[in-house]
Amino acid sequence: MPELAVFPCRSLCSWSPGPAPLFSCAGCGSQWAPDQRWTPRQADGTVPAAVRAARGAQDGVSAGSAAGAGSAGSCTTSGL
Repeated sequence: MPELAVFPCRSLCSWSPGPAPLFSCAGCGSQWAPDQRWTPRQADGTVPAAVRAARGAQDGVSAGSAAGAGSAGSCTTSGL
């Protein structure tokens, strides 16, 4: 997989599906892929349903249990 775009968080996080399998943040332009060890969160702290589903498919778990807790360098990410 090509290197992901990573930019400083601007606390405007709005993650949505991009070119498969990537997701993109409209707030800063960063990208995320389901094989990453962190989970993107919206500016309000929620994990988008599409991200939960993609994480669950990657990990082999249900989407409802895929939202991890913790911090991976940003108030809008969670480590898994």
